[in-house]
Amino acid sequence: MKYEELKELDRNKAIKMVTDEEVEINTFVSNQFPYYSDVIIFGGHFWRTNELIAKFIDEYVQPKKEEDISDFLQEIAHRISTDPTLSNKDLIKNVNIDYSIIFDQYNRLIRNSPNKLIDWAEGNGTFFWFEHILPKRRDAQFQKIKKELDQAKLDKISSRIKNIYKFSEKEILYLQYFCSQVKCDELDVSLNTFLYLWSKEKRTGKTTISEYICSFLNGETTRNVKPHKSDLKTELQLDKFSKPKAITSRCTFMDEGGFFDMSKTYDKLKEIITSNSCEIEYKFKNSKRVKNCYRNYIISSNHDPIYFVKDEDERRMLSIHFNLPEQMSFPELEKIWKEFVLECNLPVEQLYEIYNNLIMPNSQAGESQYIKLELLDLLTFEKINNFIEDSHFSLTNIMNLPEIVKQKEIFTRKLVKEVLISLYGEPDTKQRFFKSKRVHYDLTDIQDDKYDIQYDKPELPF
Repeated sequence: MKYEELKELDRNKAIKMVTDEEVEINTFVSNQFPYYSDVIIFGGHFWRTNELIAKFIDEYVQPKKEEDISDFLQEIAHRISTDPTLSNKDLIKNVNIDYSIIFDQYNRLIRNSPNKLIDWAEGNGTFFWFEHILPKRRDAQFQKIKKELDQAKLDKISSRIKNIYKFSEKEILYLQYFCSQVKCDELDVSLNTFLYLWSKEKRTGKTTISEYICSFLNGETTRNVKPHKSDLKTELQLDKFSKPKAITSRCTFMDEGGFFDMSKTYDKLKEIITSNSCEIEYKFKNSKRVKNCYRNYIISSNHDPIYFVKDEDERRMLSIHFNLPEQMSFPELEKIWKEFVLECNLPVEQLYEIYNNLIMPNSQAGESQYIKLELLDLLTFEKINNFIEDSHFSLTNIMNLPEIVKQKEIFTRKLVKEVLISLYGEPDTKQRFFKSKRVHYDLTDIQDDKYDIQYDKPELPF
């Protein structure tokens, strides 16, 4: 029954809902209750605690957003204060004491100031939405994707995805780990990671796939990522009344979340990734409340991980590089990723093994190989010939290239020297490189061999 229907409910039926149904509704009984049916129900069963008020709101108001709750709280306050029985000085003497109490409470709000009622309703609307309604709904939704591990099914769908997107074995394991991490409440938060899906190429599907994964990890049946989409500013609570999506969503998506200068914010991000709580402050409420958080983030970006993370030993980021995939329809993609998310149910013991044997031994972000590939593209034979007329040059000469000066924090002397050595061999005693010694590598060979991101695939005990 919706709230509008409750307001139109027969008064005697409303009285029976809050009393023994066998009670005969006579004048004596009737005089103990307000006139409005919704006020009878609200004051008879629900007004005493926040949990009960939230239950009334969820059952009858059925809000879709926090503003719906604010509107209801203002409306119920007006209906209580204008109820023909409760607002009558003679009739209110006969009603149940509970109704007298709620009349005094809500009537005082309106009598003091209309603005006070609005502020109270807005503050409590936000409070009930984020503290009671939304978490309960999200938890019920999340239960739909929890199941026991079926390794054969997981292997089959993982192989399919690996072939479509040309993922490495390591990247598939990263995806399995993260999706299982979201579902596994027993995993210690110190082992939390976040996905960083990136590609410089367009139309690789990284944003679409991020949305699919995030939606399905929250128990959505379709790509419905909007309720679970956020940004770094909100998740880091840089504003006073920020409410991170992490307090209600099992997984949160930040599109284009990585940007070049993360030096001031990344330490804070690392800190919250391995925490499971935060403090929330609501407008027009005096105290802060500690809330459990699900710090499971998916971040998409057009930039190499090195721009997002400055520390090559970073372990919390699981970097997935997207190539141009097979051409598939959206219904096909949705079906494949929904199945993958559903089948990622690695138990906590297996997650510990993957973390200790794969994630810990391999740096996940800031890999210098990415920068070296950029430098190989930049330091072409023609570029150096045009920039330097002599037959030899020094590292300092190259560091003065405009393209390198522009990104000197990324193109460090150490990395530039490593690339120059790979192209021209070791410098002489005067630290000079000679053009005549240049090795004409084929860039494809370099990417597939020396500068490919390698890792030792562990022998996992499962």
